[in-house]
Amino acid sequence: MGTQTIESNASWQIPFGLYFVAPTIVAASIWFVPESPRWLILNDNLEQARKNLYSLREGSFTEEEIEEEWQHMVQGIEAEKFLEKGTHLDIFRGINRRRTLTIMGINFFLQGTGQHMGTTYGAVFIKSLGTVNQFYMTVGKSLMNVCISLSTQYLQDRIGRR
Repeated sequence: MGTQTIESNASWQIPFGLYFVAPTIVAASIWFVPESPRWLILNDNLEQARKNLYSLREGSFTEEEIEEEWQHMVQGIEAEKFLEKGTHLDIFRGINRRRTLTIMGINFFLQGTGQHMGTTYGAVFIKSLGTVNQFYMTVGKSLMNVCISLSTQYLQDRIGRR
């Protein structure tokens, strides 16, 4: 079941190397993705923006729907030009201060509990016990995390927030 039985450095090098497969495919494919119509509008290239929007939507939407989206996109970007832009300090002002401090507190206490260290080095600690297979324990813990995450998402949709 993986590389846990390999005695050489390949036991950790193979899984580590697999993390590079998807980003390599994305990086090689990015040259074939058309520019975002929104980005082109922001850079005053309206003709290319309209062409790219049509090529992205063609076949899935009617021409009227594409034209309506185009109009909304152009109007929205024009309206954004007149909006007041905020600063980085705005996250510490008004209601954003409470939100910012909440997120900072969550991250601080998450680090303080050692959760991250346990997640990262849990297999090493389990191996040092010598009583159970660290691979199965790590997979079991990961499956439990996935199940808990999915069930909380389901309950959130079913019950709602306070």
